[in-house]
Amino acid sequence: ARLGAVGSPGFYGDFRLSPSQTKVAYQAEDQNKNEFDIWVADLKRNVSSRLTFEAQNEVWPLWSQDESMVYYAHDGAGKYGIYRRPSSGVGSAQAVYTSDSGQCGPHDWLGKSTTIVGVAFRAGLSDIMSVDAEKPTSLTLLLQTEQFREACPRVSPDGRFLAYQNDESGKVEVYVRDLSPSGGKWQISTGGGWEPKWRGDGKELIYSASQWVLTAVPISTLGGHLEVGAPLPLFKQRFRYRGPSMTT
Repeated sequence: ARLGAVGSPGFYGDFRLSPSQTKVAYQAEDQNKNEFDIWVADLKRNVSSRLTFEAQNEVWPLWSQDESMVYYAHDGAGKYGIYRRPSSGVGSAQAVYTSDSGQCGPHDWLGKSTTIVGVAFRAGLSDIMSVDAEKPTSLTLLLQTEQFREACPRVSPDGRFLAYQNDESGKVEVYVRDLSPSGGKWQISTGGGWEPKWRGDGKELIYSASQWVLTAVPISTLGGHLEVGAPLPLFKQRFRYRGPSMTT
């Protein structure tokens, strides 16, 4: 059932609910400049405030676990890198990780650690990577293939499983990997799927399926093994991602 509306219609994407579930960070397009900025909506007051003001694009917002910061990808230096700003709106942007050799952006946290899980780009391909937000000396590749694109990583609430999208079958599908050294891999969607998200208790995986139908799949991890239930279509989404692409 529809619970209510936040803000007015516009060109929005990449919504991220804060840990306290009282605010939403998202990207919005400035159509006059053809650029994306990060905004924060206060759900209690139904008021939105612009958070980023840099030239070029800011996309993929990610809350810090204490909500004091919003991390995001910014391409002001000609290549996307990871930056952050105080979520209060007071303070300047801080570079977290940038590299002359490639581009990257944040997507999630690895459990309760200071490790960001995100996407790194190379020659038209993309890989799943991690970087320590407090000691960002270099990227660590978590998942890389020679000819396919991995993207949109989301870590399960217990930190054990990684959901992501991959085009190895010839079309984009949602997969889950066990993050342990000997962990397995499961294909979740079958008719196309992208942008997976875990339910807060980890018992359901939600993703966009064919025709932009938001779909939920029950997930069980009893006994340390992941079991996948039958997909359940929820509703057709009324928005589509219109953000910039990252290429090298």
